[in-house]
Amino acid sequence: MRKSIVILLALIACSCTFAQTKPGSSTPKAAPGQSTPSGSEALQRKMMQDALPGPIHKELIQRAGDYTHTTRLLQGGSQQGKETTNTARFVPIIGGRFLMEGDGGSGSQTNFSAFRLWGYNNAAKHYEAVWSYDGSTAMTFMSGTAGDDGKSVTYKAGWQKSPTETERIAVTVTQVNPDKFVVRMISAAGEKGPVLEETYERVKGKK
Repeated sequence: MRKSIVILLALIACSCTFAQTKPGSSTPKAAPGQSTPSGSEALQRKMMQDALPGPIHKELIQRAGDYTHTTRLLQGGSQQGKETTNTARFVPIIGGRFLMEGDGGSGSQTNFSAFRLWGYNNAAKHYEAVWSYDGSTAMTFMSGTAGDDGKSVTYKAGWQKSPTETERIAVTVTQVNPDKFVVRMISAAGEKGPVLEETYERVKGKK
């Protein structure tokens, strides 16, 4: 199955490259004694490389484990808000390419009230995430870039609230230390509007 998908994607990439090639252009000549790979071979090699988890994926899956998950709704720039506490579990999946998050589960950890998938797209050079929860049938799609501090990622996020309307927010994820990180969801009104802040603290002994 995986090989079939790789071949299909390589064929699509090759067809796009062929369509963009200008008439009269030619493949660069190889140096004496060296062979020049065809466009399809080079593209397939790149796609295979992009498919492998790298250093950023290794950083992401270091969050694997069980956490106490505290949520606060902050209004008007205030740092005070009613807190609710739940549980969260992070599990690496698909060979360490993605990090699966389930919130509010118990027992077999299948009855989650929220599900999130975190990753990094090697080809696009940015972070990606998909969120869902039991208050909606919509999925939130996110893409993000790392901050200069090396500890935070800022995402542009959005979900469709009608056939023609998309609700957009900003999401920041800050790694405070190896056992704690904070997620902030900020509306279009910015910090002066409603901000949902989530703090994850690792359960001791369950790394």
